[in-house]
Amino acid sequence: MASFFRRYILGIFRYRYRLTVKENQLLEHYHLIIQKIVCEQRGWDEKARAYFVKNCVKKYLTANETLSLDKVIQTELNQSLRVGTTLYYKMYKKSSLSTEKKIALLLNQMGAEIDNHGMLQLTGTHTFDVKMAPHGKFLHYFSKLVQRAYGREGLKDKRLHQFRIYIDEHNIRYIRSYFKLPSMNDEQALQLYVTNPKKSGGLGGRKLIAERGRFHNKSKRNAPRTSENRKRLCPNFHGEFIIDDEGEFVSQWNVLHRDFNHRVVSDWQYYQTVYRDKLDYFEEQIINGESFNYASWNGKIHRQLDVYPTRRLDYPIRRKIAKKWRSPGLKEYKWRQKDRAKTKYYRRGF
Repeated sequence: MASFFRRYILGIFRYRYRLTVKENQLLEHYHLIIQKIVCEQRGWDEKARAYFVKNCVKKYLTANETLSLDKVIQTELNQSLRVGTTLYYKMYKKSSLSTEKKIALLLNQMGAEIDNHGMLQLTGTHTFDVKMAPHGKFLHYFSKLVQRAYGREGLKDKRLHQFRIYIDEHNIRYIRSYFKLPSMNDEQALQLYVTNPKKSGGLGGRKLIAERGRFHNKSKRNAPRTSENRKRLCPNFHGEFIIDDEGEFVSQWNVLHRDFNHRVVSDWQYYQTVYRDKLDYFEEQIINGESFNYASWNGKIHRQLDVYPTRRLDYPIRRKIAKKWRSPGLKEYKWRQKDRAKTKYYRRGF
């Protein structure tokens, strides 16, 4: 391993950048530090580690003289721990791991584990980058990997299936954090996300896809719905948002709680107590909320990856609620006039 880092740091870069004596001495001193830090990154293969090293040295050599190499290394290390940053995305793409192992790499780095109540918890060293947009390159690339690995045989991994709910949480938080002003509802923030330029984290005018939200309009048996939730998708079909009549997101993340260790509370009895007087509201947010899609279109792969697995791989709270709620039939469900109307922020996608 030491020879690998020495080859890149003291060989290629010394020749390419014609390093001074002082720079050579610094790199000689720091190559063991870089080696130690990169090795702490769980699961990266040689190609990904090589990119990290090259990136660190390039940043150092092009930075101003007041920026030390150890500061550059620490900054880049922090970036590599944020899933969705440019550095993480490029390391992930550069990796020569197989498709299945790349998927497992991300889950392991984020510490994906099923708890004793059957719900996925993320307890790893890596987290989502707060600036990763719902339409971002990394989520699109990761979805393509899932399609390639499991698009034919279907999704059977409970961790990978439930991982989608954390992408949902990130996407909703992104819209609310960067585009929602105090006087806005969620839908108005979503419109701002669409119209804002790409350099500001928006879609630059690319419209969302409007699809029928029949499966997001479930109601309890013998209790017809009096309102209608609407579904909006990112242009690449992955990110999904469900909007109620008031223009607010319907989402499990409106009602799920976290404990002092920042783990999601997954005990059904806890929620029955906390939401004793608002149990219908709690259940509707869980059962009718958004669901990130690994598929890129509404077809067979979508059913294999995003629809069928919910029956057996959803966390138990959601499966319990699903037994009591039903989707409206094709004859019952009709889009309202306002959802058929033309708009500047979405296009009809069916």
